[in-house]
Amino acid sequence: MSRSDGIVRIHGKSYSTVARRVALFRKRFPAESGWSITTVCEKFDDDAVTMRCNITNPDGKVIATGWARDGRTDSNRHKTSWVEIAETSAVGRALAFLDEEFMGDDLQIASADEVRNAIEGEAQPAAGGGQPKEAVFEDYMKKIMEATKADELRDLGTGIDKLPLTPTAKQALHAKCGPRYQELKKLEQDVPF
Repeated sequence: MSRSDGIVRIHGKSYSTVARRVALFRKRFPAESGWSITTVCEKFDDDAVTMRCNITNPDGKVIATGWARDGRTDSNRHKTSWVEIAETSAVGRALAFLDEEFMGDDLQIASADEVRNAIEGEAQPAAGGGQPKEAVFEDYMKKIMEATKADELRDLGTGIDKLPLTPTAKQALHAKCGPRYQELKKLEQDVPF
């Protein structure tokens, strides 16, 4: 960490660690107040896990939810701790959805832990010994940004989930591809011929 207060700067943005989010939550809502953080394993298999975290108020009402999916091969650290990493990510996301105070200086949903894991995962070679995931990501992002037709972007968008990337990287590609598709679709509709 670059700062001792649980805020980490990554690529020029400030991200809060999950530990900081939990500490802030417990400072505002001590355990005896009745607020709780609970996690549930929604799906588990040999290669991946999906975790859900609920933030519940004293009346038992779920106020915020966070989800995370991590695979055993997402990074070297995931080989032994993919369940714990998914749980931590789900907790961090739920706390960010609960209150912007828990997001960090730049109001980020992703935690420092989640971003660090994504970067580490992208530096790993793709399955089958292909090019590093970071290069796969960058090449695909370039194709999205250079696309000139909505149909081309639609095809790129449907191919994202087949890429050998982490869920976070795929989400980033979808987040860029969707609005870009809408932009090109509108341009194509506005052309009078």
